[in-house]
Amino acid sequence: MAESLRTFTPQGIQAFRNYLGELRARSKAPPDEALLRHSAWTRRAPGGIQFEVKHWQNRLEAVKDLAALLSAFSPTEPLLRDPGLWTWLSLAHFDAVCPVREDGTHTPGMDYRHIPSDDQRHHHRHLLKGPFDVYTRYGDQAIHLLQGQVYQESSLYHEVVGRQDLIANPAVVGLTRSLYFDESRQNLKNNAVDSKAPPGSIRRLVAVLMQLDLTYDLHRMSEKDLFALLPQREFGPWMSAQSDPRPAGQAKLPNPDKVAHPLTKANHR
Repeated sequence: MAESLRTFTPQGIQAFRNYLGELRARSKAPPDEALLRHSAWTRRAPGGIQFEVKHWQNRLEAVKDLAALLSAFSPTEPLLRDPGLWTWLSLAHFDAVCPVREDGTHTPGMDYRHIPSDDQRHHHRHLLKGPFDVYTRYGDQAIHLLQGQVYQESSLYHEVVGRQDLIANPAVVGLTRSLYFDESRQNLKNNAVDSKAPPGSIRRLVAVLMQLDLTYDLHRMSEKDLFALLPQREFGPWMSAQSDPRPAGQAKLPNPDKVAHPLTKANHR
């Protein structure tokens, strides 16, 4: 049943924070949905938006639904930065962001997964606002960063979105899609987020880009320029359309003096 979209007051946020603490202490208490309509701890969001809880199948479906819900607001609308809104939405969709386990308990993790943090390092970790911000910025160009379950963030998401210099660079976003997303299956390529970090995987790419950033102005480069700087023996196989590239071993970084079109930082000071 549809109802008015609401936001938490500071008191409502604290009440939800207390509940998360109880869950970490192994409480099996279900979320108190009465908090969502508490007269003193919530207020109606502007715009008279009607809201209905959806049962999302995955993270991409969630962000598309949230983008549609909040489409009436411009990106600069204060409501979209209001911690009370995103905390309220987290509680409303608690089954998606913190599903109950077989033993009846929940594992909420850190508060910043459900309540937006003031710490810049954790902004992207909110399970709804983080992906929403990425989708608002890049739309379907960033669907490779938004794969998986709502309550899980892939290492691809974490490695790219968690670094402002990377997520702010459209060429990096495009490059990571070309390398690690299987367009035919609309899913990540095998081994792309392997915790063992095989050659050419996302963790290796981040390490290479961080090293290249010391010499090159990566923000002035196109996706093609960036790829040309990568060790081709290691990253070339990932450009294949096939799902499992099985790349070769790690290679040394290119010599800046031998790159065909070096956009070095020294050239743009």
